[in-house]
Amino acid sequence: MSNITNNHSRSSSHVLLEPTDIWYWTIRGIIAVLTIAGNGLVIYFIVFKRRLRVTNNWFVLSLAVADFCVGLFATPSGLVCTFQLRCDWRVQITFYNFLLLASTLNLWAMAIDRYIAIAHSLRYASLMTTTRVILIIAVSWAISFLATFVRLLWLYDSHLRKLIEKYYRVVIDFLLGILSCVVLLVIYLRILYISQKLARQTASQEKDVNFNHGPPNVPKCHRRTRRNSSARVLGCVILLFVLCFSLNTYVSFCLNFKLCSVNPLVGSISLLLVYCNSAVNFAVYAFMKSDIRLELRRLCPCGSSVDVTQSIEVSLT
Repeated sequence: MSNITNNHSRSSSHVLLEPTDIWYWTIRGIIAVLTIAGNGLVIYFIVFKRRLRVTNNWFVLSLAVADFCVGLFATPSGLVCTFQLRCDWRVQITFYNFLLLASTLNLWAMAIDRYIAIAHSLRYASLMTTTRVILIIAVSWAISFLATFVRLLWLYDSHLRKLIEKYYRVVIDFLLGILSCVVLLVIYLRILYISQKLARQTASQEKDVNFNHGPPNVPKCHRRTRRNSSARVLGCVILLFVLCFSLNTYVSFCLNFKLCSVNPLVGSISLLLVYCNSAVNFAVYAFMKSDIRLELRRLCPCGSSVDVTQSIEVSLT
């Protein structure tokens, strides 16, 4: 969101940050409804379903809250400020960036948690205590707040704004765009490598056991299935983040460094993709995270019946 341009200025404190096209706001409205409904459902499941209150789901909850707030506050306030009220663009853009940066840093926190769970599975319970989980989540929100609201210190001073604003935008673009994409991809590739390595080791050990003692009566692939499922969920979330933010980062660097001209249509699409990222994460949870998928089946009366014993193991995925 740091690439929002100031179009059609009406006064020193009121600037249109987003397009006025009807098609743009129609799509924004649809994205907002999906974001609120999907992430709201995830929040409800984790808060009110005791079997979902496990360590890794607290990171999912925090990310869902950030995405939920993007849909609940960013789109309605943007619509009102564009067509009705004369909003202060400085407060408006600061608030937008806070929500989007919170969503990004919560994704970082979830990625780090999954890395620890897979790379240090035997020590995970001792490393990721409740206190540390709360601390990591709180730090993600605190950094988001400080990194965005500190901007107000110079946005109201024209002299300081000329000195600092350009460099601040570059740093935020680098953090929110390039660095996030690179770091998250590196973490995921590392997780994928470790998962495959552990899978090969497990398969080799099972082969040796089967050769020496015969096939076991109880299958031992459950932990490997959980590990692969966690990697798939995280991989999809990261891939969608990269796809949704790449165009926005390109547009922002073009504007900040005057490297190229940006078609207004491309700018509008880049903003829609950023907001779309908050909506698509729910689809990943719904289709790939087995504990959320189970709750959706329970919620839908037309769904197939699910064995209650499955709830013992799905919360660990």
